[in-house]
Amino acid sequence: MLLGTTLESAADVQLYRFRKNQNHVPGVITTGLWQYSRHPNYLGEVLFWFGAAVFSLASNQGQLIILLFPAGMLSLFLFYSIPAMEKKILKNRPDYRIIQETVSPLFLLPRKEHSEKERLYRSLKH
Repeated sequence: MLLGTTLESAADVQLYRFRKNQNHVPGVITTGLWQYSRHPNYLGEVLFWFGAAVFSLASNQGQLIILLFPAGMLSLFLFYSIPAMEKKILKNRPDYRIIQETVSPLFLLPRKEHSEKERLYRSLKH
């Protein structure tokens, strides 16, 4: 739970600082945690709920059915929140498609390296 809260908070602070420094010019953050995940703040939320489920199971108060709640949150982010958010982003920032092809949607993973895509990705960095 602590890891999830820390990750979500760090991602939110990085996004806040990015937006603050952009002088209201639309852009896409591609630094910090955001270079490894398109939605690290969502990952933090999912980790928090999996931590809560594990804590519940460890306290002998929970049943295995409690795992349905974090699994539901994960599904909600993967199949609704992320697609909806990215559809909105693509309307204003068509270059975001490059980031979609090179950066993991949720989990913190190394970027995929593609020659042309990588060049364009690096040009989006500030």
